Amino acid sequence: DNEAYRTIVKQEIRTWIDFVQGLPTSEWLIIHVTAAAKPNAGGIFRTKSGVLDKIKADFNVPKKDRCIQLSHFGGPNPVDPASSDVTQWKELIARLKDGLIAAFDIIVAEMEESVRGLDSKRGSLAWNFGEYFAAKANLANRFASICLFEDCLLQYEELDAAFFQ
Repeated sequence: DNEAYRTIVKQEIRTWIDFVQGLPTSEWLIIHVTAAAKPNAGGIFRTKSGVLDKIKADFNVPKKDRCIQLSHFGGPNPVDPASSDVTQWKELIARLKDGLIAAFDIIVAEMEESVRGLDSKRGSLAWNFGEYFAAKANLANRFASICLFEDCLLQYEELDAAFFQ
C-alpha cells in the first residue's frame, strides 16, 4: 500500500539501488508484483496502482523505464505463467534480456578500450605482446561465451595479424 511504500519500501529500494550501482557493470530493474489486479483497470502494465506510479516517479531514469508490474489473477501459483497474462511475462523477459545485453555491452566496451590502449603502445619499448595477447584472448573468449563466434574469430584474426607484424 501507499503508506508502507512511503515509510519503508522506498528507502529499501533506494539502499538496494545505491548498492547495485556501486558494482561494476550493473543494470537493475524494479519488479512490482501485485497479488490482485482488475483486468479492466487499464491494462496489465498500465494500471494506476498508485504504488507503481510512485516507484516510477522516484526511481525511473530518463530514456530508460526501470520499473515493471506483474499481476496475477488468483491462480493457485502467483508466479505461474498459466495463471497470468502471458504478455506480462514476455515483457519481463524482454526487459531482462535488454538489461543483460546492456551490461554485456558495457563490459565489452571496457575490454575493447583496454585492448586499444595496449595496441597504441605497439611501436614503443613499453609494448608487451603477452599482455596484449591476454587482453585480446579474454575479449575473444567473452564473445565465444555467448555464442558470438564471428566476433570471437575476428579477435583471434586480429591477434594473429599482430603477431606477424
